[in-house]
Amino acid sequence: MDSPRVVLDTNVLISGLCFGGKPARILEQALTGRIHLFTSAVLIGEFKAVMDLKFPARTGAILDTLNELSQLWEVVPDAVLPTLRHVAADPADDRVLECAVAAQADYILSGDKHLLNLKMFGKIPILSPAGFLTQLGV
Repeated sequence: MDSPRVVLDTNVLISGLCFGGKPARILEQALTGRIHLFTSAVLIGEFKAVMDLKFPARTGAILDTLNELSQLWEVVPDAVLPTLRHVAADPADDRVLECAVAAQADYILSGDKHLLNLKMFGKIPILSPAGFLTQLGV
């Protein structure tokens, strides 16, 4: 069976790297090849901006981490990203949906209520890290 194709919302990535717990277990699943992560340049930029804002003293470590993560995920080219306007309450969340559509993702993982409240986008389930780990049987 092919590894599930997964797009992580920035909040899951930051939680996994900085605080551990279930989001860190998601990253471990990517390290072992059990899941295949996808991202976009926009989502990487958002990750950098949030990390710089919340953890300014860790800029060097953040860049090192991004270099390591680049081996875990596949970056969806900007040219294939659709333009969506679906999450009126937080338009930045549309970038996650765009990446998932372009990546033909099997799952979107988020801790963001705007995305989680959608439950699905097209045929793509939107799950919390805990919900995904349960579904994965981990």
